[in-house]
Amino acid sequence: MSPVVRVHLSPFSFCEVIVTYWNYRLCKETGKNEYTVLSIREVYYNKENQVEAVTEDSLDLDLTLDKEQTTEDGKDEIKNMLEMMLRDCFSKGILDLDTITYAKTLGEPDE
Repeated sequence: MSPVVRVHLSPFSFCEVIVTYWNYRLCKETGKNEYTVLSIREVYYNKENQVEAVTEDSLDLDLTLDKEQTTEDGKDEIKNMLEMMLRDCFSKGILDLDTITYAKTLGEPDE
């Protein structure tokens, strides 16, 4: 059975999705003053490979080190995270947030 994950879409909203997998995607949307904004977001998929959720905000890359971790450990971990983001973002096309149709999520009524 796939895990249910609570996806925080903003500090005050979230949705629960049954996640088969997630990845980082390069996303595009129309911002203020009609400018096109590109960002990296976490995107969550269901077992039919449909997008169930996209984080509202683009990613910040912060890493809090455990007391046992050195700065070098943190540097290596951030490098691994960046490599994963690059691999994910450029292995699929740009996700257009202005036109995306989301899959039905948990608790959503049937139409």
